[in-house]
Amino acid sequence: MGKIKIQKKDIWIDMTPMSDVMTLLLCFFMLTSTFLTPEPVSVTAPNSVSELKIPEQDVLNILVQEQHAGDARRDDRQVRCPVERQPG
Repeated sequence: MGKIKIQKKDIWIDMTPMSDVMTLLLCFFMLTSTFLTPEPVSVTAPNSVSELKIPEQDVLNILVQEQHAGDARRDDRQVRCPVERQPG
């Protein structure tokens, strides 16, 4: 005897109402909830334990500025420093 095939019907559920309800619930809970204010956290910073001592004298400070391109200064005195300027 031959088999009889039963046609399957596609079931299609419209998800638009569910997404509408989810959006409304999300808005409702976001607007009616109260947020906690963050409490300040005390942080204990570690102490410096560096063995290298930075000298306070004979320190060379290098300041890079666009205004004085090509000038080199040490202790507020200009030092001769030949610099080739590139076009552009």
